[in-house]
Amino acid sequence: MKKIAVFVEGQTEQVFVDELVRHIFGHTKVEIEELKFFGKEKTRRIRTIRSVNTSSSAKYLFRVYDCHGGNENSTVKSDIREQYSKLLDESFSYVIGIRDVYPLTDLNLLRYMMNIELPDNISLPVNIILADKEIKSWFLAEENHYPLIDELLNISHVNKIVGFDITTESTETIDQPSRTLKKVLLLTIKMVLYM
Repeated sequence: MKKIAVFVEGQTEQVFVDELVRHIFGHTKVEIEELKFFGKEKTRRIRTIRSVNTSSSAKYLFRVYDCHGGNENSTVKSDIREQYSKLLDESFSYVIGIRDVYPLTDLNLLRYMMNIELPDNISLPVNIILADKEIKSWFLAEENHYPLIDELLNISHVNKIVGFDITTESTETIDQPSRTLKKVLLLTIKMVLYM
């Protein structure tokens, strides 16, 4: 079984990675284990959210860590460093970190900072991917899910909040897509409450 560890900033990214892996590898070929970090650096604790079937005949195991980040003090890199020797001992093949760029603005500096002082062992390579825009911007653009949340939530309401037509313009231009998505969802709650 090939083992891959993925470190992400939050629950949204963890769900995204889970779904992506299942679509790429199929449900029968992959096992996905979910873990979540709690606490501050040096005193981090890990809780298993979803464990794997140890008797599975799956070809791949993905262990997806929710680093519970989402700000300029992202712990993706430090959590990778902290878990690295354990992953090496458990015969993992690859480590991937996914870190949001926002709210930092200097992409080149961030790329440099993410790659210094990473473990360097050919038997367990580490690659940190910088997500220039958050996954939430993709959710804003995906217009089919809005009526599933509530039939009152439609594209014209979303466009009014966003400030442009999400069906024709890129939501990746929004500086803080998570804040905008929260506004859209809060609007839905208000609409339902006042009906």
